[in-house]
Amino acid sequence: MKLILLLLVILACITQQINAASPEEEQKFVTAVKSAFAKKDPAALAALTCWDRVPDNLKQRQLKGYASEMKWEANEVSLTKPEQPDQEWKDKNGVSFKFNLTITKWLRPSFPAEAHLKIWHSVGEKDGKLFIAAPAPVQ
Repeated sequence: MKLILLLLVILACITQQINAASPEEEQKFVTAVKSAFAKKDPAALAALTCWDRVPDNLKQRQLKGYASEMKWEANEVSLTKPEQPDQEWKDKNGVSFKFNLTITKWLRPSFPAEAHLKIWHSVGEKDGKLFIAAPAPVQ
């Protein structure tokens, strides 16, 4: 039994490495995000978002957030290691939510000091490509 569990863990690690986004894909993603901020185009960030299972009200809220972020041009855009594990949370109605992708990176745009803005977006991988993850009800 222990051997089977060990083999499953090894297989999961190998599969994750095989499906991991390449450094080229990471660079392509960062370039697309920088372009979105340079053009002040929230629709470009929306196109980089995985909307799987995201309720309309949360999608609208995220789109408004993107529009608000576009008031400033990002000085720098980087991908960093997430500082906290993927967690589940409940809304005020008791519905459980989790990001719709396993979080592998944080997208961290930095802004001019006068913006007083510190944000990050959780990023996950789907089919070898990076996407901004969005909250979705737990299945």
